[in-house]
Amino acid sequence: MLILDFFNSKINEKTSITIGSFDGFHLAHKFIINLTIKTSKLLNSKSLVFVFVEHIYKNSDLILTKEEKLEILKNFDIDFVVLLDKRAFEITREEFLKALKENFNVVWIIVGYNHRFGYKREGDTIFLNENIKNYEFGLTIVPPIKIENIEISSSNIRRFIKEGKIEIANKLLGYNFFLKGSVIKGKGIGNKLGFPTANITIEKEKIIPLEGVYLTKTYIENNEFFSASYVKDVVETHIFNFQGDIYGKTIKVEFIKRISDIIKFENFDELKKKIENDIKIAKDLIENYL
Repeated sequence: MLILDFFNSKINEKTSITIGSFDGFHLAHKFIINLTIKTSKLLNSKSLVFVFVEHIYKNSDLILTKEEKLEILKNFDIDFVVLLDKRAFEITREEFLKALKENFNVVWIIVGYNHRFGYKREGDTIFLNENIKNYEFGLTIVPPIKIENIEISSSNIRRFIKEGKIEIANKLLGYNFFLKGSVIKGKGIGNKLGFPTANITIEKEKIIPLEGVYLTKTYIENNEFFSASYVKDVVETHIFNFQGDIYGKTIKVEFIKRISDIIKFENFDELKKKIENDIKIAKDLIENYL
């Protein structure tokens, strides 16, 4: 997989492409990318994914950061990835399409039914369809894809994450929603109560689940552990069956199921009982996810 910049690259070989923000790389995104790869092979062309890594319309509440997107893309058998930043929204839809043909030799385009591009997002599937003959490319428009009558879309997934409906979000994603961050020192309350936690820093543009307690799975280097995570102003994770100093290390926390709300208590004894109960519920749920 070769990574290119939209404004400073040229490909002479024929390409079959898809374009999108791909926030989440959910099941519908995976379908579109795999269809692009299959199409490229049928047409004896190169597969190329244009991915927005900077967006003038949505740069917060992201399901995936730029680095996470690129890491997931490595799992696909893609020939080229072209990075698009906000400059791609400063050129007209005609200029964008012209660049696709002249600089990337596009012979086929695969996009979702609601894809938009160019200045003020004036480019859409209608515009693409109208220009098939002018620019000599084929076009596949992928209709909405649903699971249990719910459309698989980044906006729906973001809504479910913010509502704490992690299980539904994960079903649409095709994997567990996760947060990555470096472990930092917290207030030490968990230690005092006998439940040490790892506090992690989260990139500011990343979406955070509804505050509450969650059954999670934590990845430390190549090891994985079930855990209970507390989301409020910070993300704190109590890792089961783990002891060790991980300050400064980057860990990954996958969210599996929301267990309870966070309740404010007047004393440590009540708080400790609540944490003990949350951890018991989490551990009882684990065998369902093994």
